[in-house]
Amino acid sequence: MWEAMTVHPFRVESFNKKATLSTVLSKLKKATLEERVCLIGGSQYRIEHIGKKGKLWKIDIGKLRAGSGPGAAARNTPTRGFTFKDGEQFCEETAFVYDEVTKHIVLQYNHYGTKSGALQDYINFFGDDLGFTAELIPVYDSSANERFNSRKA
Repeated sequence: MWEAMTVHPFRVESFNKKATLSTVLSKLKKATLEERVCLIGGSQYRIEHIGKKGKLWKIDIGKLRAGSGPGAAARNTPTRGFTFKDGEQFCEETAFVYDEVTKHIVLQYNHYGTKSGALQDYINFFGDDLGFTAELIPVYDSSANERFNSRKA
C-alpha cells in the first residue's frame, strides 16, 4: 500500500569552490558505517546508504536514539518492546536525494528523524577537510511568497 510522503526541497549553496557536495558524498560512500557517525546537537547521525544513478544521489541518513522507541503490537495483543544486542539502539531513517546538476536536495519529512539543519551540519562536518561548506536554502513555491506578501501585520 502506498502512503503519502511529505518532502522539503532545498538548494545547496556552496561558500567555497574547493570541493562539491558530490565530493563529500563520494568520501562518505567509501567510509565504514562507524566512520560516518557524527555528533550534532547531542544526537548521533550516520549516513546509512548511498547510491548514485547518473547525476542523482539517493541517500538514507539515520538518527540514532537510545531513549524511548516504538513497540510491536497487533489488534489482539499488547504492545511489547524490543530486545537489542549490545550496542544497538533505535535509528530513525530519513531519505533524501541530491541532484548534482541542479544542486538541489529533496529531504523526506520524518518527525523523529534528521532535519535540514542537522543534515547541513553533517555535510559540513565531513566536507570541512575537503574545503566544502554549504547552506541548505529552503525552496518555496510562488503561493508561499504570495501568502507572505499579502499577510496582515
